[in-house]
Amino acid sequence: MEWTKKETNLPVMGRYVKDESPLTQRIIGAKVHGIGTYVFVCDESVPGGGNLIIEVLQRVLNDIESKGKLPHEDPVLYLQIDNCIENKNKTMFAFLTDLVRKKVFNKVKACFLMVGHTHEDIDQVFATISAHLRQVHIVCPDQPSLFQAIRNAFAQEHNKPQINQILTREVVDWTSFYKHKIDPKIKYHQEPHQFKIKQFNKGTAHEVVLLRYKNWAESLYWLPRNTVHTEQSESRNMRIESHAEASLVSETCSSHCNWYE
Repeated sequence: MEWTKKETNLPVMGRYVKDESPLTQRIIGAKVHGIGTYVFVCDESVPGGGNLIIEVLQRVLNDIESKGKLPHEDPVLYLQIDNCIENKNKTMFAFLTDLVRKKVFNKVKACFLMVGHTHEDIDQVFATISAHLRQVHIVCPDQPSLFQAIRNAFAQEHNKPQINQILTREVVDWTSFYKHKIDPKIKYHQEPHQFKIKQFNKGTAHEVVLLRYKNWAESLYWLPRNTVHTEQSESRNMRIESHAEASLVSETCSSHCNWYE
């Protein structure tokens, strides 16, 4: 989802000069199949981390909604994300859980790719941009010219990305917002690669949103396995009682399957 290269630092001077560019920038990309590609550019004044990635995700979803293309009948969000701490953190999981709790989606499935073996289709977008900006004749003295050069890297109009700038003041502090809402017992969430967030007992007094996980897509079971998704589960408060069950494999995420306290 994210790409940082010297090619996007400003000014872009092709191969005419060897001096380092004074303005360091990074690019974050998101590809929505059937809709389009988004490129977000921010400079070094914008802190990285979960807040920035959530800002990107929220902007993409808002844009899809504004175009009337966000599904409303049994909507499911599928995410394919690099397996790094900036993408995979408690703040991100809390935000994804809220998307289900607030009924934006009925279910969210997040796949964090194997390190060193990503080969995402968004990587091809970054490769195309990088190759174009390395050409000797490309000169970009400022951000508007850089944005135009990024779009010019793609020959077909439908492949040209929608480019957005992110400023420091625009990034919401989601980490502070969720600080007192996240169950402090949650740990080991960096280990699994597959996560599923879903609402159970919808429309009843026992309605609850649970996060479950497994190590790989080919793993047989979503954990915790012994969580009962019925109205009779009230006595257990939809929480797994024994850590032993979740510890059967190395993909242990937490002793609780309910993300919030």
